[in-house]
Amino acid sequence: MINYIHKVREFSAQSRLHLVVCLFVALWMLVQLILVYVFWGAPQGSDQGIYMQLALERYMRNEWYPVKADMYDVFIWAPGYINYLILQFKIFGTLNYNVLLNFGMNVAMLAEVFLLARHFFSERTALYSVILYCVLYSNVMVILSAGTEVPFMFLVLSAFLILIRNKRANHFVWLGLFLALANWIRPFVMIFLPVFIIYMLWKKFVLSRYVNMLLGLVIGIIMIGFYTQIQIGQFSFQSTTSGNNLIQTSHDKAYGGIMTSIASDTAGPMYIKNPEHYTVFQKDSIWKARSYQWIKTHPYRYAYLFVKKWGGLYLEDSWADRPFTGQQGSFNAYVDKSMDRGVLMHRFMWMGVKSVTYYVVLILCLIGFWKNRKQIFTPKVLLLLLLLMGTAANCLFVVGPRYHYPYMFVIIMFAADALAQMIPKRLNI
Repeated sequence: MINYIHKVREFSAQSRLHLVVCLFVALWMLVQLILVYVFWGAPQGSDQGIYMQLALERYMRNEWYPVKADMYDVFIWAPGYINYLILQFKIFGTLNYNVLLNFGMNVAMLAEVFLLARHFFSERTALYSVILYCVLYSNVMVILSAGTEVPFMFLVLSAFLILIRNKRANHFVWLGLFLALANWIRPFVMIFLPVFIIYMLWKKFVLSRYVNMLLGLVIGIIMIGFYTQIQIGQFSFQSTTSGNNLIQTSHDKAYGGIMTSIASDTAGPMYIKNPEHYTVFQKDSIWKARSYQWIKTHPYRYAYLFVKKWGGLYLEDSWADRPFTGQQGSFNAYVDKSMDRGVLMHRFMWMGVKSVTYYVVLILCLIGFWKNRKQIFTPKVLLLLLLLMGTAANCLFVVGPRYHYPYMFVIIMFAADALAQMIPKRLNI
């Protein structure tokens, strides 16, 4: 009888937690829909504005991206994403509906994070993951931006879900295709692929799963690559931004963040005389060669910047509204000597206010790491490996707070697990 009473109480507590989660999700969705209404059709700046402009230009000329004229640009920008925007122009005649598509993917990702957390942790942790996902400023504002973040992560998390469900071998072809498409949007999928493979080895997947996943990935890469070759005359399956992102953090004045200002400095490391004579691939090679030479000459300085960039990557979480506010990132603003210190402190204050829940989640995540320290020989450690590998790979190049977005689902899950262990079940929440 006593055991029965305990089970009833536990069920009651779980039901109350479900109700709280439903309220958070409903409020989260309502706030996003209000923001969609307020910012409908609003112009955007930064990279997002460039994506929209490139998509509009190609649409007006009845082209896809890239074309031969783009061969002599600074680099090829997120080709998969720009073609996704062009497709929206062809269907809707406008990019205004992008926010609704982002909203739909954001809701889907919330469900995917729940399922991943339930798989790696528990039902209770999964429910707390939903709450933490909803309270993050970036997870509310990100749908308004015409950035790569939402579609990239939607494809990656969808691939991750196929992996853990392990239903049919032929589904793994889709897993590989999703990774290829995500990489076409943002060339960072190779951080996830090794973790996927290690998970498959850990769980002793049959050979057909590996073959189908790699088959889907290779088919996707080949299709994208040959399409690009038809368009511009050279095989390419992703953007060509790595050389540009590396050179910005591989020179004497580098501080770890984005420094596009050095592009116009004729004495600077990015300067190329007559750049219109060099293709995006040639520019990329030149910047990489210069970067490698500087790193070879200044290994300790580069190592110092590498460590410093870990802090810059996770400094704050207000990045998602900058396409509309036009403000600099926190890392950039800190080193901008021309900015009035009062203005700077006011900006940092608001960044901090918008990031309060983010800082709470980070602290809870660290507690979650500690509470799971004895789980080193379980698949949970692969999530930590993904977080560390992704962070380290990002810090080889320039960083900004928005670059931590792909790893937030891991941070959220560990933070939620800390909450699930810290809050007694008898409190009925």
